[in-house]
Amino acid sequence: MCVSYSGLCYASQYCFNRSANRGECAQFCRLKFDLEDADGRTIVRGRHLLSLKDMCRADYIGQLAEAGVTSFKIEGRLKDITYVKNVTAAYSQRLDELVARNPERYRRASRGKCSYTFTPCLDKTFNRGFTDYFINGRRDDIASFLTPKAMGEHVGHVKETHANWFTVAGTASFANGDGLCFIGSDGELTGFRVNRAEGNKIFPLKMPQGLKRGTELYRNNDQAFEKELSHKSAERKIDVNMTLEDKGAGFSLTISTVDGVCATVDTETEKQEAIKPQRDNIIKQLSKLGNTPFKCAGVAFSPDTFNFFIPSSTLADMRRAATDLLAERLRSAMRVGTAGAQSQTERLEAATYPKELSYQYNVSNKLARRFYDKEGLTGIRPAVEREKPDDLQIMQCRHCIRYSLGHCTKHGGKPAAWREPLYLRMADGRSFRLQFDCKKCEMKIFVDTRHDKDTNNQTKGPNSR
Repeated sequence: MCVSYSGLCYASQYCFNRSANRGECAQFCRLKFDLEDADGRTIVRGRHLLSLKDMCRADYIGQLAEAGVTSFKIEGRLKDITYVKNVTAAYSQRLDELVARNPERYRRASRGKCSYTFTPCLDKTFNRGFTDYFINGRRDDIASFLTPKAMGEHVGHVKETHANWFTVAGTASFANGDGLCFIGSDGELTGFRVNRAEGNKIFPLKMPQGLKRGTELYRNNDQAFEKELSHKSAERKIDVNMTLEDKGAGFSLTISTVDGVCATVDTETEKQEAIKPQRDNIIKQLSKLGNTPFKCAGVAFSPDTFNFFIPSSTLADMRRAATDLLAERLRSAMRVGTAGAQSQTERLEAATYPKELSYQYNVSNKLARRFYDKEGLTGIRPAVEREKPDDLQIMQCRHCIRYSLGHCTKHGGKPAAWREPLYLRMADGRSFRLQFDCKKCEMKIFVDTRHDKDTNNQTKGPNSR
């Protein structure tokens, strides 16, 4: 999750000439910083002071729906297929539960139900720890100072150590190839791979330094879970009901969805009296929906249908024709439903804008400038990508370092002994001034004009390849 308000982060552009507003963020916020006071005294050394946990509001889907949310965006940029499978399944199940509890109020936006071959678990794929952010106001710390990397699920603590193996106290099971990690006494994250696991007895590929009795262990790569998701792990099917009727010269098969979309096919055939009951075979043949997007929820019959012998091939032909026709009608219904969509956005009045526009309006090209010119605005400053202003504010955040360190007196913290302003210092020596707006409960970060350096040649960020 971005630490700065969207569109108001210029850190990557300032430091690395890579604009976050143009999709080139160099992840400045995941770097290590020293925190210094106005006297140059180091308060915190070498920590990821701007790195946030990942926002997770899975437990608030009901409240969000109650507030009017109809679509949920799941972050997944640059994530692998295991992440996508696991996270989408976890949220989809939460939505199914919500609809099941409130069928009169909610329904899924699309037809069909998903079934899974695995149990979704958000802790098992990439995350930096979770926060609900400010949905309940400022409560818990939202930052992850120790590492911007994924630590994974907690699996227990070290019970005893030996020369080339150790045991784990806990209920977790382990597999060869698992990735484990821990925070050492130096505050740094150390990871290692399991070469062999015998119950709770772990043989690392190489015994990690700093691992000792009582160390809390985390698993950031679950080999068994990864293997499970490497195969087909989900299937989406639309429930349909089938009705087979006797129609004089032949038979009629109707397939319908629960919301009333249906398809009917008729066939003429010479009728033969059945020698033995046909019910079970009819259900068996009509239920063979195979690779279609449908799943048979039930088969109904007209009263006389059982009296006739219907060849399995005839039933199969009717089933295929009906499912093909139903699929086409569902596609047509979808097109009809979207054909008339139009924007309902109202045009804003010029009075909405200030008389002068700062660089924070991101006017970086002629089209943007022309838009504001038409509104009659003057004093339009160019975007940071075009011109670097003096005393540049590179971030505006809800995250507050003072709060994270326990020194926010507004929320019951202890008064700090340091003298402000505080500064963040990068490993290369560049520094940034912090400004705390306690009334708005915000933190702003400015370029330190005392030591402002030319950054035009700084083109690489921490995630450059």
